[in-house]
Amino acid sequence: MRKNILAVLLLVFVLVFGTSTSAITKTVKLNLIDGSYYAYLKSAPLAVDFETKMNDRFSFVAGGSIGILGILGANAGLRYYINPGTMQGIYGEGRVTGLGAFLLGGGVVVGGAGVTGGYKHVFENGFTLDGGAGIASMLFAFGGGGGDFDGGFGFHPTLDIRLGLGYSW
Repeated sequence: MRKNILAVLLLVFVLVFGTSTSAITKTVKLNLIDGSYYAYLKSAPLAVDFETKMNDRFSFVAGGSIGILGILGANAGLRYYINPGTMQGIYGEGRVTGLGAFLLGGGVVVGGAGVTGGYKHVFENGFTLDGGAGIASMLFAFGGGGGDFDGGFGFHPTLDIRLGLGYSW
């Protein structure tokens, strides 16, 4: 419910304050679908990404999320766009992700990485639709509580499907 309200508010903001996209250098988006997060934690996150242009083909993407269970997440990655200078169209992306939950008496930290291919379309008013698919894997997990500590490493790939709505300027 909270995610739907935020998506509607973001859409209203974009429609009211939208401007021309002639020189896109930044994007902020709400991820309505984030497949890798759901696959590992079985809960839908509230996830937001910020993207900023680095040069004609590369951009830096950073984001944060909070799950229904109170699990906090952060991610960072690089995007490569096929069309130079536009920061839209077909792209490839590599990302690293970290998730953590700290509760009374213990906590857990997990980390992973993924690669995604996708397409980002920016409408004339700045409204942005961004979708992609790829493979992600949690690579390590460490946790403990009450004096116990446990951890491990592994490769557990899952399909990563993402769909986001946002605003570019």
